Amino acid sequence: MTDSEAAAYYLALAVFLSACAFPCPMGPDGYCVGAPGFKPCYLAHGALNPSPDGYCASPESQVSLPAPYTMRGVSVTVDGLWKNGDGDVVGITGIATYAASDGRNLTACILTFNALDASGVKVADLMASTTGLKVGQKWRFQAMFVTPVRVNFSSIEAGPITAM
Repeated sequence: MTDSEAAAYYLALAVFLSACAFPCPMGPDGYCVGAPGFKPCYLAHGALNPSPDGYCASPESQVSLPAPYTMRGVSVTVDGLWKNGDGDVVGITGIATYAASDGRNLTACILTFNALDASGVKVADLMASTTGLKVGQKWRFQAMFVTPVRVNFSSIEAGPITAM
């Protein structure tokens, strides 16, 4: 798969995932019941726990976020956890800034992150994408979990950046 094909795939995936509705009534298997497409509940900490009203809930815990970093001309600062209306963690938020040495704007930019458990094992992926990022432009991103998170995680680490 070429970089261009990969970028198009991940951009389409990000658009699809951003359409997920939260909260969602949770069935015994941890997936939404009665929601369009039976979208999975995205939880960040612990086993899937239904709250008294039947919606997805997750216990709170401390999560270590990556220090600010720069890769492929994109400076990234993760500044917090992204929560849905019920307070469940569905991703992370931050600011990215593009500073190209050659002065060209980006057609697409994809940020990826890894969620790790306490022993350092990767348990989930997070992703955010945008198009048309100009040199010097700031981007407020929200990186969502790519798949449902059904285990504890204690830290987020930076993954590869696709910038083209």
